[in-house]
Amino acid sequence: MKGTSFVLGSLVTLWAHLCSCQIWELWDSRGIQTYPSEPDSVIYEKIWVSFPCSPDHAEAEALFLVKDALGSVPGRFQWEGNTLYFLPEPELKPGTRYVLSFNGTYRDTKGRSYEGHCAVPFFYQYRSETAPCIQSILPSRGEIVSVKTDILITFNRELDTASFAKWFSLSPPTPYEIHWTDTNRTLRISPREAWQDRTLYTLSFGEGIHDRAGMPLASTPSTIFLVQEDTIPPYVRSVEVALNDGETFPPLGNNLEGLLRHKDPIRITFSEAMNQKKTRQAVRITPSLPGTWTWLEDRTLVFLPATGWEKGVRYTLEVGATAEDTSGNRILPYAPLTFTPHIDPLTVEILLVNDGVLFDGESCSPSQSRTLSLPPPTWSDYTLRFTFRGGSFPTDNEKLSVQKEIKLSCVFPPSSPSPIPQGYSWVGDTQLSISYTGFYPSTAQEEFYYLLTLQGGEGGIRTSAGNSLSKELVQLFVTMRQ
Repeated sequence: MKGTSFVLGSLVTLWAHLCSCQIWELWDSRGIQTYPSEPDSVIYEKIWVSFPCSPDHAEAEALFLVKDALGSVPGRFQWEGNTLYFLPEPELKPGTRYVLSFNGTYRDTKGRSYEGHCAVPFFYQYRSETAPCIQSILPSRGEIVSVKTDILITFNRELDTASFAKWFSLSPPTPYEIHWTDTNRTLRISPREAWQDRTLYTLSFGEGIHDRAGMPLASTPSTIFLVQEDTIPPYVRSVEVALNDGETFPPLGNNLEGLLRHKDPIRITFSEAMNQKKTRQAVRITPSLPGTWTWLEDRTLVFLPATGWEKGVRYTLEVGATAEDTSGNRILPYAPLTFTPHIDPLTVEILLVNDGVLFDGESCSPSQSRTLSLPPPTWSDYTLRFTFRGGSFPTDNEKLSVQKEIKLSCVFPPSSPSPIPQGYSWVGDTQLSISYTGFYPSTAQEEFYYLLTLQGGEGGIRTSAGNSLSKELVQLFVTMRQ
């Protein structure tokens, strides 16, 4: 018993000595705080560890590490109370992934031991920088789209395409293709065939997506859109006269009878995006005329006449039942639209210069003659002046065309030669004077008759704006007796 008592006493004495040295006592270290504290945070402030006690500085500093892919980052420490700051030297690189590490046992100034275990990955950026972000997503959240709709995502800066391909997800899985534009700022996602009809899709952006500098994408919540195939039939919303500006063809109004001029386009607007090929094949104008059909976008079709609408012609626009929208819905019935272009008629006044006689083209007669007084000394020259109204001839080619369509010939006696144009003179774009030579004065024994002809109708005198003489004008002249 005495030996047993001695051993027990020795153990008690040893325990008391160990307790007095405090080397077996381990205190709770849950009060340690760090910045950053959340994994994969993007920070620009100082990195620190704060302790719940007054730690031994050297031991704490030995456990505090900042690492990158190559190992520990060099730097120095700074204490403020119980908070230890790490000041990297040189500065951390923006967009780079680092890990704050504090692992191991340390003691406070009283010799008590603590354990700390934490590893927090984070990204660093300058205070002046902002993380890359998504500026827009189409379709927008909750939007209902067709099975062929593309997804369009725009970022505020150039993105690392490989990280996007790895961390982006679309659910439910559907084969798609990715097309980057705008120096990898704009992304178009197209279904290889079609999205699943009547399906709710979710777009998710994982934490690994980053820009070219490695800066991670700002937190982006998932977005959803619904694919539901269109079942509403399209219809013709409007048919309007358009301004031919060569680009946007803005509408001028729907009164074709009052507004449509010789070269004006027609603009057809549908209620929704149309199948361009099938719709174009279903649209026609009769009687047909040369021209070009152009889609401004999926719902607006423009017809540009090449040679121009004809004056007085009644046209009919038809949109057949085979026209359909991009979802395959056939168009609602459209009643044919008939119209006549508004083109002013071209008229002419004729002045017999030497006689001072003025008459209009409508009073021309091939049987009721007008007398020409041939002036001395040649008794063979005469000038006719033509003033056109309702249109003009601004170019040299147009003026030359008018000159060619005015003819003066001798009709009696049949063997006599016709007068020859000696000169043409234009005043502005609407008045033409023609000086002729080669007339013969009538005598008591023989009268000389001449026929003036202005070509009208199709192929006759007309302006580039479509104004034309409605018919051929013919006037009979007889020269005065000497």
